[in-house]
Amino acid sequence: LCQRPKQILRHTMSDPYSSIAAQPSEVTDKLAGVLEMRAAQTEQTHLRDHLLMQKLHGSVLEIGAGTGAITRAIAALPSVTEVTGLDPSAAFLDAARANAGPKEIYVEGYSTSLPVADASADAVVLWTTLSHIPVEQHAESYAEILRVLKPGGVLHVFDNDLGSWEGRLHERDPLDVPVRAFLDLNADPLALRKIPVALAASGFEVGPYTVHTVVDEAEDTYGYQFIMLRGIDSFADKGIVGQPMIEAMKAEAARRVAAGEFRMVLGYGYVAAQKPSG
Repeated sequence: LCQRPKQILRHTMSDPYSSIAAQPSEVTDKLAGVLEMRAAQTEQTHLRDHLLMQKLHGSVLEIGAGTGAITRAIAALPSVTEVTGLDPSAAFLDAARANAGPKEIYVEGYSTSLPVADASADAVVLWTTLSHIPVEQHAESYAEILRVLKPGGVLHVFDNDLGSWEGRLHERDPLDVPVRAFLDLNADPLALRKIPVALAASGFEVGPYTVHTVVDEAEDTYGYQFIMLRGIDSFADKGIVGQPMIEAMKAEAARRVAAGEFRMVLGYGYVAAQKPSG
């Protein structure tokens, strides 16, 4: 998603999506499954229907389309005539094209240099994508989005409000430690809350910022597979604790799921920003 990932080393090391074009197949294959799993969750579908789907029409561009899960849902809307899914990962785009319908076009590219004509899009969608673009490249990306939007066109931003993510059952829950360590790898877990001001400074007319919550409780959820288990695995990768502790953490996480005790509260922020009509 970012065009120059080597310049933002800390971000890239903690976030495979920010250097997705350079990732090996074993990484992209795993992440492709995560993208499809997350998009298929009932709560995520409800959020898309509530926040996004009723507002789209005409020509739509999704930046960071990945395997095309959101792009396909947008293309299914009768009000949408065409949708372009943009992503820097050739592997993701191959998967997207394999399931594409007649209204979908998939293009390789970056947010900082959109291969799209001026004033050609009625809407641009950044759905859980902006947090994977380094802050240093946001202004350049916003300028490109303004360029491709038609006057009056709307940018829709929906992303992780990491400051509101919570998986504790107790005040000193030992399983909270790897989750916190994983989330702390992000340069600024509160970065999304600053986006409305940045969008306004870039020339957008910005709507209210709202937060929406999903609670993951099952084994086949993003909160369990990608947050809890990935947090524990990050401990193992860094050698912070020994293998017996890693196995004990995973066993406790599995026990909580089986007992109906697992709760991963995930907050997401949303804001719509319009290109001025004049």
